[in-house]
Formats: sequence, C-alpha cells, structure tokens
Amino acid sequence: MNKTPLAMLWFLLISAAGCATPLSAVEHNKDVARRAFAEVIETGRLDATNELYAAQFRNGKANLQQDMAALRAWHSVLPPDTTIRPELVLGEGEYVAVLWTARATDRDRLLTGRGITIWRFENGKIREEWSEFDQERWMRLLGLKTLGDESKR
Repeated sequence: MNKTPLAMLWFLLISAAGCATPLSAVEHNKDVARRAFAEVIETGRLDATNELYAAQFRNGKANLQQDMAALRAWHSVLPPDTTIRPELVLGEGEYVAVLWTARATDRDRLLTGRGITIWRFENGKIREEWSEFDQERWMRLLGLKTLGDESKR
C-alpha cells in the first residue's frame, strides 16, 4: 500500500487547521445580534438573556430587567404568529445595526412593520441599545391605547 497519498492528506489537514482564523469580534457580535432576535426578541423567551446581554445593559433609561419587562408586555399583546426577523445585520467596531421586519395576523389582517436596532457591544455582549419602529401604529392596529389617546381625555 502506498502511504504517500495518506501522508499528503494528513499534511494538508494539519496545515489547514493551522490556517483557520477565529471569528472576529465584529462577526461574533453579529452572531449575538442574530441570536438575540431569534431566541429573545421574536419569541419573548428570556432564557438566553444573560448569555447575550451585559448585566449593565441600558436601553435609554431602562436597565435590562425593565427592558425585558417591556418585551414581555409586548409579547402579551402580539398575535401568536408574530415574527420579528432581521433582514440586514451590519457590524462596525463595537456596533451592530439590524434592519428588521415584523409580521403578524390579527383579525384576518396582515400587519407588517420595519424597524432598526443599533446595539453597542462590550466584551461580546449587548451593552446599549437604540431602536426605532412605529410603536404607536402597531398599538392602534392591535386595538391598544396609545400615548395620544391619553391626552385626548
């Protein structure tokens, strides 16, 4: 049996393993962002929160517990078929921006909306958040009171 091809294959495998590069910090942060949407934001399951978010997380004035309470409140009124999926995930330095689309069916009406979330990462976890989406429009479509409704009284 000729051992030359086997030795050559072994050499190539060892060489290739040495050339493998670890995931860059930006790519790692983008993966964390995708996981946050898939495992926390879309489903409302908070099991992975401690893995993905820094303990000192802030969303404006809200801390992590307050932000997750707001997410739970949203999930309590969203239709069960709601999806919130990233369409575009961009990373630069310690920031990741996600353009996302939400879809749901309520009383046989298709509801859709888009938003953008920008996260700042620290040590591989989400440390700060800035998000924009038409929250009042969704509240009206779902038959919920909006801030404008309160001022009309």
